[in-house]
Amino acid sequence: MRSMTLLVGFIIITALIAGCGQRQAERSGAPTTSPRAALKQLPQPPKPAPSAQAAPAEPQPQQPEAGKAQMQETKPQQAEPQPQPAKPTAEPPAKPAAKPAATAQPAAEKPGSEPAPEATGLVVQGTVAAVAQTPAPGSVPYKDCLIGVWLKNAKPLSGELEGDEVLVFVWGLKDNKRTTAADWQPGTEVTLRLTPWAEAESEYGGYNRVELDDEATWTLPTYFGRL
Repeated sequence: MRSMTLLVGFIIITALIAGCGQRQAERSGAPTTSPRAALKQLPQPPKPAPSAQAAPAEPQPQQPEAGKAQMQETKPQQAEPQPQPAKPTAEPPAKPAAKPAATAQPAAEKPGSEPAPEATGLVVQGTVAAVAQTPAPGSVPYKDCLIGVWLKNAKPLSGELEGDEVLVFVWGLKDNKRTTAADWQPGTEVTLRLTPWAEAESEYGGYNRVELDDEATWTLPTYFGRL
């Protein structure tokens, strides 16, 4: 707008100057230039560039109703709550049955030991006067052996016994382990079930025996004894 005002003022001033010049030319006889020609010679102002207008935004296509329905169908359906079963009423715990009274366990016996002799056959009670030495396990090439025991003050608990002194062979080593008799010492009171050696020799005569060195025992009645 300001440039147009300046342009109009410039044209008016130019016209006035041209008019004055024409008058002077007429007076002097010089050729004059018409105002229109002068206007044509004036430089034209540059045309304003067209302002760039923002392109209108394109409308977004609306989602079809069928798509919306499909999206609604794909939503997971909430599971309906299932009725919970009624909890069973707690019953009072049954009282534990009374434990049976503990029975006494028999004491462990050494290898070769036998239960106390019953009052059948010849059973005697006496005092150990001497006992043969039992070999140490593994020190001999055999695992079983009999040892001689000199028994004094022998009293029969059942059966008949001649005299009160006897020689008895008992197990001293059984399965390569020392027996109870191997630990006997002179003065030990013992009870034995006796079998005459003449009757037991066929069964036990093949085992190794450790004899007593005392010659007084060589003439004593000889038996095989069990604890």
